[in-house]
Amino acid sequence: MKKILTKWKDYDGDIFLKLHSCFYHQLTVEYLCAPNISLLSKFGPDMIITLTDDVYDVHQRLKETHQIFNRAEAGADTSVGEVLELFRILDWRSNETMIARYIASELSGLHEGKAIPHFIFAVKHYLQTLFDLVYRPELPKVYISHPISEIRRLKREGEDSRADQMISSIEELEKFSSGTMVGFLPTTTDELRIDYDLDEKKEQIFKPSLTERWAAKHYAESENRLHIPPIESENDQVKLWRDEGDSSDETKTLLRELADRIGKQITTRDYKLVEQSDCLLVFRPCFNGNPSQGVLNEIEYHAKLVERYRRLSKPCFVYNPIEDQKDLFIRYLESTIDESINTRRLEFDGKFSFDDNQRSRLKGYLDPVNLDRVRGLVREYCRDKGVRSVARFKAMSPDPAALTQDLYVEIVKNANEKWLTTLGMYRNQFTYILQKDGVSVEELINTALDRFASDLNRG
Repeated sequence: MKKILTKWKDYDGDIFLKLHSCFYHQLTVEYLCAPNISLLSKFGPDMIITLTDDVYDVHQRLKETHQIFNRAEAGADTSVGEVLELFRILDWRSNETMIARYIASELSGLHEGKAIPHFIFAVKHYLQTLFDLVYRPELPKVYISHPISEIRRLKREGEDSRADQMISSIEELEKFSSGTMVGFLPTTTDELRIDYDLDEKKEQIFKPSLTERWAAKHYAESENRLHIPPIESENDQVKLWRDEGDSSDETKTLLRELADRIGKQITTRDYKLVEQSDCLLVFRPCFNGNPSQGVLNEIEYHAKLVERYRRLSKPCFVYNPIEDQKDLFIRYLESTIDESINTRRLEFDGKFSFDDNQRSRLKGYLDPVNLDRVRGLVREYCRDKGVRSVARFKAMSPDPAALTQDLYVEIVKNANEKWLTTLGMYRNQFTYILQKDGVSVEELINTALDRFASDLNRG
């Protein structure tokens, strides 16, 4: 570092100093912290950026020739050993990020009046996004929050068309936001991909295979991204995810722990992305009628930041189209009917759901909401599907028909209350909400930018 300082001390251009904030030594099994903060301060840095990649890609690269986890360099040659290597990479990344944040904080203290920000940046973002982060400080930094679990569920259940349509919309979000805002997307890192089966208790039994990466083809295009794919010819170094990966109880237990560790790191990372952003853009949080808990957590964390730093102007723009809100209402109707079946007030074989025609008719009475008409349709559809009032339940009243009617009144009322509560969670936290159906991604980005500019200038 001293040599670099001497060589470039009179250089007027930009200097990018690329280094690890810490190294892992596989022989001594310890982390070594390299940076000298005093020397770093002499560069007069403007920002610290931690570059990250999917743990599976990092693992493959570290398995390549002359890398520390290559089998010729004492790397693991068993599935159990390779899972432990993945744990090590997660720990290493966590330490690197922590030390980088510390360095940024210390450098800020050495340069009075000049805050040195720290950013996490996934290498599968567009190169344009990195350029804008470094060279266009006037652009708003925006965390683009969107559903993930519901799209994965649709994929698992074979509803690829609906899932792919949503993924394409999110890809468009990235495309149209690039160059107009510094957009951070959570799915530029995709690690919660360890496959599993469900046992008779509906518990996850993890197995040594990975599901397809989010928008795999989209992110495989490395030409306009910082990402460098692992060398394809050396992929055979990783046994774990191949047919030869073992399915022993030890491996399954370790994979469960690995998935848990990854999940916790995802939460930490996404909160950091919210922190480092000026604004929050929330895209279809109730997609397919399933409210995204992850998105809601990010909105609530954003609200806590605003509450903690009261002068902080950190606008939150939510796009929650009416169609998604209607799907949410119907989802709550179905789950409330299931609750009545589970509590043995109604009888039905299997899990209750409306068909497409029934859903369409119900939606006709949800804008505006007409609970009386909804109640009539719900009772009609339940009767058509063979849902029956439990005899023991009807025997509780001298007027069984009235009791059944009251039950459907209660079902619709409870579903409506859940619906309003969920929508209220979003409405209580946003700065601006757009609810119009059929909004193009380009229109959405332009509308959000206008709102962000107004709110940030006012702040």
